Amino acid sequence: MRIVCLGASFTGRHLAAAFAGRHEVRFLSRNPVQLPQRGLQHLSQLDIEAEPVDAILDTVPARTQQDGALLDPPYIPEVRRILEFHPQAAYVHVSSTSVYGGGEDVHEESAIPDLDEREPPRPSARGILRLALEQRVLQLFPQARVLRSSGIYGPGRCLAISFRNGDFRRARAGNRMVSRIHVHDLCRLALAIAARGQGAPRIINGVDRAPALNAEVFSFLEELLGIRVPGEWRSSPPQGRRIVSLHAEDLLGGKYRYPTYREGFPQCLER
Repeated sequence: MRIVCLGASFTGRHLAAAFAGRHEVRFLSRNPVQLPQRGLQHLSQLDIEAEPVDAILDTVPARTQQDGALLDPPYIPEVRRILEFHPQAAYVHVSSTSVYGGGEDVHEESAIPDLDEREPPRPSARGILRLALEQRVLQLFPQARVLRSSGIYGPGRCLAISFRNGDFRRARAGNRMVSRIHVHDLCRLALAIAARGQGAPRIINGVDRAPALNAEVFSFLEELLGIRVPGEWRSSPPQGRRIVSLHAEDLLGGKYRYPTYREGFPQCLER
């Protein structure tokens, strides 16, 4: 599959590196001169016409004007040109599960709600712009599919690495329920969505099999790293929401590479 990534994000860079040989990945960037320095291939205007494109992966976050108003996504002219020459190309927009809001204290883990793709968005302040960007992308490109990613981690970007390095800022969040996905499985989801094209669901939650409370995850990391994680998370009531997916298992053929943080965090430490 020939894929164009909009922006050189963590997810796009992993896709190019980990799936090289199986897929050809090129990038549209506002700083194309920096791409070769990072081992990435630039897509030029001439390439758009000459080279086949099977999929567009859009990982560009929401941008705002000085007054806070949402800016249109960048690369609109380039994407329109790609779709003009390659109308069969799939479009996968990576959004965020922050569009579902943050959840409240529930005092019991059993009371934490499960939210899937049928849940109407109720974004907190952090998710308002993400939802607005989703809506704008779908307005501009009705064939787009939205992949709402939970917390992305992977080699070089992982809670286990932060704790190992003595950075415990995330421990201040209390005993929150957190949904995650390893970047490798997120890339696999994006590829599966692109392969199905218009046959893919319009909205897909990108989550692994094991959303977990911080108390569980931090205790696991204490044992794994031989450290003590500071904070009040041991005595804090559970809070938040559990994001699940109706479609991810099917799209991944029933097999995650890193089904939970227990497999994913050690891999990040090894890398």
